[in-house]
Amino acid sequence: MKTIKTSLAALLFLLLITATADSQNSISIRLSSETGQDCNLASYIPDTPLPAYPDMVAAAWTYGLEFNLWRPLFRFNLTEIPAGSPIISSKLSLYANPNPVSAPHSGANKSYIRKVTSSWNQNTVTWETQPDFSTVNQVSLSESISPTEDYLDLDVTELVRDMVANPSTNFGFIIMNRIENIYRSINFASSECTDINKRPKLDIVYGPVNIEPLSNSVPEGYRLYQNIPNPFNPETAISFNIPERTYVTLKIFDGLGKEAAEIYSGELSEGRYTKYWNAANYPAGVYYYRLQTDKFTDTKKLVLVK
Repeated sequence: MKTIKTSLAALLFLLLITATADSQNSISIRLSSETGQDCNLASYIPDTPLPAYPDMVAAAWTYGLEFNLWRPLFRFNLTEIPAGSPIISSKLSLYANPNPVSAPHSGANKSYIRKVTSSWNQNTVTWETQPDFSTVNQVSLSESISPTEDYLDLDVTELVRDMVANPSTNFGFIIMNRIENIYRSINFASSECTDINKRPKLDIVYGPVNIEPLSNSVPEGYRLYQNIPNPFNPETAISFNIPERTYVTLKIFDGLGKEAAEIYSGELSEGRYTKYWNAANYPAGVYYYRLQTDKFTDTKKLVLVK
């Protein structure tokens, strides 16, 4: 009997893995005026927007013998991804412009892709009004080995997870040279590039908003599971069971009991669900997460380390 139970458990676990893998979705977004926006910022024309430019260039150069800095901004529309979907992976591909207007890759041009943290519009933003950015989870671009090198499948998973989890703060990316001192340039095709296949591309793999129960069974009761991993940095998964359709809230509180984040609020059908909390912008410490419905409330502790 014990052998049968063990075999059955292994089979159910395999079915769960298979079902989860089969339910993964993928989306590929090629940057254009319909799928996002991009522009350049230039210090030598500090009050002039640059929305229609074939390059996305991060450079420290001279213009008319005057020192000049360039930084590109770009953002993808991520609204096709269902709210609350866990992001499994996200890869960004940037392509050298075959016919650049500005200097191609050159110099000690190691650079960073950083998350923009305030709003901007490609038609109005300038060097003087450029948005803020964060270095948290920044992605490093190694020094180029040729003037036409493509940078393919850059892992921007952590950055995109935060953009999907908090869609109202999806302000996109900025590229900056590690050292902004002449002469160096890293130059990619923008959404204005005439070769569509050279425009920036974002490939995202995401899972379902919820994990459905095996077969057609429903959980026997309410349950809030311990988050995994714990301690964590910067993201953790919180799972819970609900045996009936009900209104659910899942919130995070700091050590003083003050609400820090609302992970989910809405009506859900019976099943097992997993929600992700990305705490990249929160200080390290002890937090608590609380699941609440009309009939059930439970709270557990989680620890953010940095």
